[in-house]
Amino acid sequence: MKNKTLPVYDITAFKNLANDSDFYANDFRSHLQKNQGLILLPHGHDFYLSVLFTAGSGTHEIEFNNYFIKPGSVF
Repeated sequence: MKNKTLPVYDITAFKNLANDSDFYANDFRSHLQKNQGLILLPHGHDFYLSVLFTAGSGTHEIEFNNYFIKPGSVF
């Protein structure tokens, strides 16, 4: 099997272009809608990312490990 490299996103891929800071915040639903073409495939980040899940369930893969999502989960 060939080694595939994952795309690595810079924070500017997610920022609102009108916002000139290095901080990006959004609710997850809006983030998914706004960036649907970017984040459906496996990828990495060159910045720190914090996600607080307040509802729902599922799994989230981080560094090739799967984690269960439930309300109150923080990644």
